[in-house]
Amino acid sequence: MKLSVVIPTYNRLDSLTLCLEKLSQQSLSCEFFEIIVVDDGSSVSCQNEVETIFDKYGLTGRYWRQNNAGPAAARNRGVELANGEVVVFIGDDMMGEKDFLQVHYDFHNLYPQDYYAALGRVEWPLDWLKTDFMKWLDETSFQFDFVSLISDNTADYKHFYTSNISLKRNFLLTNGLFNESFPYAAFEDTELGYRLEKMGLKLIYKPQSLVYHYHQLTLDYYLSRMEKAGVSAAVLCGLHPELVKEFVIKKSLAQFFKDFVKKLIYLAAKILKQPQWEKYYYRSMLLDRYIYGYKHK
Repeated sequence: MKLSVVIPTYNRLDSLTLCLEKLSQQSLSCEFFEIIVVDDGSSVSCQNEVETIFDKYGLTGRYWRQNNAGPAAARNRGVELANGEVVVFIGDDMMGEKDFLQVHYDFHNLYPQDYYAALGRVEWPLDWLKTDFMKWLDETSFQFDFVSLISDNTADYKHFYTSNISLKRNFLLTNGLFNESFPYAAFEDTELGYRLEKMGLKLIYKPQSLVYHYHQLTLDYYLSRMEKAGVSAAVLCGLHPELVKEFVIKKSLAQFFKDFVKKLIYLAAKILKQPQWEKYYYRSMLLDRYIYGYKHK
């Protein structure tokens, strides 16, 4: 059996370089995996840098460049180019622990049936100083909802995170790839997970497969991300109207009042320079931006 690690990338050469170097340090011998880097129209081609790393570390891999079409299209192209029986999806800012690929490899040897898939874990780098916002984000489901999962148990389609996940290539090709109508990197993986779950996908949580997310997240960045998520949620619900109740958010008058009070706390935190108070308003701010994006698709 062989794994194909598919990595879409866009204007992140520094993190992509580190990502590839981490793959060269895996406990799983490089003879059992290949790497497919799909450059989604970066402003400058990184082919030379990627191929230099492949040669330096003796990695089997391929670089493919396409016009900017989004991560869904990039991953689809990666699956098409893959030679492995199992496809592992990660991001270009995900750095795998040494046993990251070994866990995926062992899982699929143990569960060879096409419909079995493995979900790994994502954490912040251990040597990073997390901001109050990042700490708060860890306690919610806005970024990843690993808190609600149990090791070696089933996870549903909402946990279909392409930051660290593996599944059989044949199952993907048979039951459908990513829908390329999503304009942003949001909910395109959820939508695929939903379709595959209906086709019998069994997603098992394997936290032993760990990657570190090298991407500092600020509140301003995440507000922009949530607006894009709202736009993508509208696309998701257009494709699957039965999911409207799951992804459409409506605020009651009572909630509007609570949010107004939280806004006063947030403003007071700014004036009194008490950033730890700001967390009381994070959720409201993010949800407001999500609702705006959904309504203004």
